[in-house]
Amino acid sequence: MIALILVEVVLFGVFLATDLLSKHFVMPFLEANGDYVLIDKVLTLTPAYNTGAGFSMLSGKTGWLIAITVVGLVLLLAFTVYAHLKINTKKKSTKFLLVLLMMMLAGGVGNLVDRIAFGYVRDFIDYTVVETLFHRSFAICNVADVWLTVGMILLIVYVIFFWRDSNKVGAEAVKPDAYQVETAERLLMQEKERAVDLSQVCFKESKPAEEAATVEEEKAIAGEQASDYTHTPDDEGVGE
Repeated sequence: MIALILVEVVLFGVFLATDLLSKHFVMPFLEANGDYVLIDKVLTLTPAYNTGAGFSMLSGKTGWLIAITVVGLVLLLAFTVYAHLKINTKKKSTKFLLVLLMMMLAGGVGNLVDRIAFGYVRDFIDYTVVETLFHRSFAICNVADVWLTVGMILLIVYVIFFWRDSNKVGAEAVKPDAYQVETAERLLMQEKERAVDLSQVCFKESKPAEEAATVEEEKAIAGEQASDYTHTPDDEGVGE
């Protein structure tokens, strides 16, 4: 469990660092040199400053966006804790879920840092391929948005194809392994042996007392019988 959590923390750090470092180095370069075409008519780096959410929704509502982001991050973190406690983390599908949750958490934190620090989000990834194919402009985004989008798509895939199997709390999820069964049986046998030994000790301790009581009873009975033989009616007549 601890090793898995450490891996998640490392993944979160890598995803977050990728977003923040890309903004830190790419934005000054684009501000100084203008747009940079990576793949002609497919992908261009263009500096943009978004005071809203995706596609400039809630533009200028920085306070609301910060609050919504914080609530979303808390829900994602709660779901991550739930996955550790209630879902079989040994399954590959669950590990896949935890990776994409770290991806989404890092994306949310990356944009939250921008909104708190600058009051806007730094964007620079322009998918010009959309304009090439559909003659419509597409939203400019950043690495954090990529993490959020990819993570959300993969989460939907997970829920559709893997959720029921990973969330199954059946014989396979709770079935103990051979070592656990053997250990439990050995402990049970030891407890039975202790109980037998204790009963034998108690029996041995109580037996001398019972024998002594029996001897005393036999002596008392013998004494009474001897008294009856020595004290007879003829003796009474002789005495008179």
